[in-house]
Amino acid sequence: MILEEAWLKCNISEGLLPEEFAVSCKSIDNDQFSFFVARSLINLTTSSVKVNVLDRKGNIFLVFLPTTPIENLGRTVRVSKDDIKI
Repeated sequence: MILEEAWLKCNISEGLLPEEFAVSCKSIDNDQFSFFVARSLINLTTSSVKVNVLDRKGNIFLVFLPTTPIENLGRTVRVSKDDIKI
């Protein structure tokens, strides 16, 4: 069940295709993960990508990513509250 949409802080660079961007983020455990997304899912001004919040406990948010990371971690990732903007 999705609680709300949010923006996850990340590093953004141009992708291989027009209107595609490479996104790199970190989990609560400081593991880096990356994926490609369409322009409509990123905010270049705040360097963030749109995600869905599934759960939150204290400073930890469980988010659902827009696509599977290259590292094949799955689409649900735990991230720090400091990296999320609702």
